[in-house]
Amino acid sequence: MNKTETYFGRQFFGKTVLLGFSMLALASCRLVISTDEGGHILSSSGQADCAQASCAVPITEEITETFTAVPADGYRFISWTGLCMRAPTAVCDVTLFPLPEKFRQYSGDIGLSAVFEPTSVMRTWYRDRDGDNYGASNQSRTSTTQPPGFVASNSDCNDFDADVHPFTREREDGKDNNCNGMTDEGFVDIRFYADRDGDGYGDAQSSQLSRRKPAGHVLNDLDCNDSSAQDYPDAEEQADQRDNDCDGTIDEGGTTWYRDVDGDGFGTADDSIEALEQIAGYVQNDGDCDDSNSSISPAAEESFDSTDNDCDGSIDEGFTEREYYRDVDGDGFGDDNDATVDVVTPEGYAASAGDNCMDIANPSQSDMDGDGIGDACDTFTDSDNDGLQDSADNCPVTSNPGQEDEDTDGLGDACDNQNGLDPDNDGVNTDEDNCPQAYNPNQADSDNDGLGDSCDAVNDNAGGGGACAGSPEAQAMLDAVNDFRSQTRDCGSRGTFPAVGALSWNCQLEAAALSHSMDMANNDFFDHTGSDGSSAGDRATRAGYSWWTWGENIAAGYPSVSAAMQGWIDSDGHCANMMNANFTNLGSASFTNNDSSYRIYWTQVFGSAR
Repeated sequence: MNKTETYFGRQFFGKTVLLGFSMLALASCRLVISTDEGGHILSSSGQADCAQASCAVPITEEITETFTAVPADGYRFISWTGLCMRAPTAVCDVTLFPLPEKFRQYSGDIGLSAVFEPTSVMRTWYRDRDGDNYGASNQSRTSTTQPPGFVASNSDCNDFDADVHPFTREREDGKDNNCNGMTDEGFVDIRFYADRDGDGYGDAQSSQLSRRKPAGHVLNDLDCNDSSAQDYPDAEEQADQRDNDCDGTIDEGGTTWYRDVDGDGFGTADDSIEALEQIAGYVQNDGDCDDSNSSISPAAEESFDSTDNDCDGSIDEGFTEREYYRDVDGDGFGDDNDATVDVVTPEGYAASAGDNCMDIANPSQSDMDGDGIGDACDTFTDSDNDGLQDSADNCPVTSNPGQEDEDTDGLGDACDNQNGLDPDNDGVNTDEDNCPQAYNPNQADSDNDGLGDSCDAVNDNAGGGGACAGSPEAQAMLDAVNDFRSQTRDCGSRGTFPAVGALSWNCQLEAAALSHSMDMANNDFFDHTGSDGSSAGDRATRAGYSWWTWGENIAAGYPSVSAAMQGWIDSDGHCANMMNANFTNLGSASFTNNDSSYRIYWTQVFGSAR
């Protein structure tokens, strides 16, 4: 999903009131509340309401208030500034104290204002699943009105945990509670060293572990004399019979300086002098291997020029020969059959091969119909003018740019009379059908196991093993998984798996898979743990499957069996599940709910029966 962000600031559409600070001498603090035509601010006590441009409330005693930002007609609340800037909603609770007597000669003004904007302005709203008033940046909608379950903030770093959001207090729980990119900061014991002389360097012989810096302690242990503030690393050496600079030498003499002819900051060891202070044209290091060329020094970058540019004793290191491919159209992809070997990219060549459109630039290498010829030079026929090539359109004669296919039968909804609620056309909708992928209008269930006879070939009451006749989708999934298991497969971080035996379809595992796909679609979540807290093993047991081992793969948003399979193949853990030699049975099902985030949800359940 791509995300766009629009800024509605004070200079454009937003109604923002700026915080001002007074420099007058006051007898006590004041709370300065500012508003404009975008709205006003109310207080719970009524004593700090403000419906004019600016209001000042003296703070002579402790005040506890709840402020509410009330937008004017045609406006909406966006955020607070000043005192309530961390509050994510239009309601803000505060406690204020009077300024102590000894500080009353200084200004004590505290500002409070609210930001409103016209409701006619289009705004990007962000999904707030956990209800903490902070949204996820990767799910958004643009609207003039706030959709239910969406908020203006996109700064939540975990939208599935209401205890995790910006400005909350960090806890020692393995989470980044305050969304600052760090976990459990401030809860780690650190060793601090005593700095008795206050020179910023600590005593290695006197330390303590603490989560906060103790008074009189520092993080380093570099002081060689913690009783003298004049002795510390990098201090100027004095003739006083002490090691002032902590280098292990007492009252050492001048420094050795090296001649830097080419001015590159590096000198040569062949030309040096001793001096207490630096002499013009001399530096402290002697690492230059060619002091007549400023482009050659230890800090230089190695080039492919038969020269030791970085003075490391090697010439042209890091430049390795490899193949480059002729790139006629300059799109970054070259011809597999026209290659040359070099250490740098030659003019007119590219490092990547496999150009699917040699003469016309096609940098994305898009190939909508998957025929190996890039879209840039492929004949494009779009009979229904919906922006999709006929060969890739699931309804080529009727415009359907979204490619909706509610019943996942490969035929787009625009030219499919089936409404998607009854994919097996037996007159019973999926949410009530005991066999949603197979025709069974009478809903017969001889063994009362919750799975209709049309897709249950086993009478559980007779002690059957659970094999059942699957729908076209089920058969396609079983064929795809067994085809994948028939060869050696590289599952990335999970290792390489040899070919394994074919799985048999199991109706109880199919029922368990369907129940979880329906649960995710109807309750709009994506997780192995069900909405009732169940695991895949729990669901298999409920479906009547007695297992000694099980596994589960889930996917969402994929329109077909082949697309879902490719997603699992590309994931190391899902790949390993499909290649697990311990599994002998498979059940799989998908379920569609157009009101859910991903629309279609898939579940594979693997197992071996006891």
